[in-house]
Amino acid sequence: MSLPALRGLIRAQYDLFKQNVAALVEVDNQIDLFEWSLHRILLHDLEAHFVKRRPPRVRHRTLASVQVHSELLLSMLAYAGHRDLESARHGFEQAKRTLGLPKARLRPVDDLQFSALDAALAALEEAAPKIKRQVLRAAVTCIAADRTVTATEAELLRAMSASLGCPMPPLLLS
Repeated sequence: MSLPALRGLIRAQYDLFKQNVAALVEVDNQIDLFEWSLHRILLHDLEAHFVKRRPPRVRHRTLASVQVHSELLLSMLAYAGHRDLESARHGFEQAKRTLGLPKARLRPVDDLQFSALDAALAALEEAAPKIKRQVLRAAVTCIAADRTVTATEAELLRAMSASLGCPMPPLLLS
């Protein structure tokens, strides 16, 4: 909700804001998924406004070329939003069926570092729009598998959507 007002900052104010956000995220020497998501949403949008970088070139035109990155994102969502390993597996399995990657595997929790998540999103940002939509649709399936949407899941999906330059898919449960 604050993004339109933040876009009104001058460049020097933005640079200071960016430093302050980073300091707030790191103040307790640990970053949780919610903090990472909010930081990613804020800076991705504002960097595009202030830095005026060109959109990434499409390098990935098939799901197979982004399978590893998709596995990582869906694994992160599965662990973030489900109570136990069995429900995380269930959410991941539903998502991989939606995505159409039968050989995809749920990654171990130890593989899910924020640096790996950043790298996965950077790679997926270079995917064709159709691929991005499919990955986000699978993410919604993963989140909705337990019929509960947590704030962390919603913010992670919002961060993914913003990072990929795609509209946020709906999270409606029937």
